[in-house]
Amino acid sequence: MNDRTRTGAGSPPLIAEIRVGAWLEDGPAAKWFPGFSMRRVRDGESLLRGPLPDQAALFGVLHRLRDLAIPLRSVNILTEPKQTRAAVFARQTIQGDPTMNPVASPPDPHPAGESILITGCSSGIGLAMALHLASRGFHVLAAVRREPDAERLRGFHLSSLEPVCPLDLADPAQITAAAASINESLARKGRDRLYAVINNAGGGFIAPVELMDIGRFRAEMETRVMGPVALLQSLLPLVRRARGGRILWIATPALVAIPYVASIHACEFAMNCVAQNLHLELSP
Repeated sequence: MNDRTRTGAGSPPLIAEIRVGAWLEDGPAAKWFPGFSMRRVRDGESLLRGPLPDQAALFGVLHRLRDLAIPLRSVNILTEPKQTRAAVFARQTIQGDPTMNPVASPPDPHPAGESILITGCSSGIGLAMALHLASRGFHVLAAVRREPDAERLRGFHLSSLEPVCPLDLADPAQITAAAASINESLARKGRDRLYAVINNAGGGFIAPVELMDIGRFRAEMETRVMGPVALLQSLLPLVRRARGGRILWIATPALVAIPYVASIHACEFAMNCVAQNLHLELSP
């Protein structure tokens, strides 16, 4: 998950639409969430809508919901009408130090054919993304841990789908070897860039913190946090050359703690932080 932050005196506020699992009364809602309009919707839920100056204010509202024990259902950030998607992204993007990246021109708006790395492609979301993007003309480097999973990917007979195996993100040696393999694959196609890195690998397990298996928790942190960072350190030069490349984490928003899934959500809180730091450090 890569959050974008607004800065600048002339930036319009965020427009947040927050759905909660409770019927709120007008008086308390006006007191707790000043500046928000409120209406009740079906199934005992309420919809709050209003402006916020920045992302920190949004986090403040979410913490207030938690403190009031009001269940959060969803959060949407709305854009102002009559604006193109590109204009919205241009307003949201932090303007970084231009000396850090001299390339200021926007990426090609039609990136079909570009190379994308996706981790965790043996099943689920990772496999679905790999097949979807490969079928639409992207060169997909689909990372898996085991050779049978790589053979399964080859069985789809998509020329643009290329397995990267083995890649266990908890194994530093495999990370180094996979980065070298990715560079070699791109070189064979006459390329020196990656349009996107999509971090999807991970598992997780359900347990209260009191009874959590520390070994499994450590492995999950390696796979979801330390491993992706180590891989990115090797691949960031390729992403920079894409002139606007993307780095994505597939994860829940990691804003509110949920009991018994700390092994999953602790990683996602950390990933959220790393994603925000990357956005600041690699901007524009």
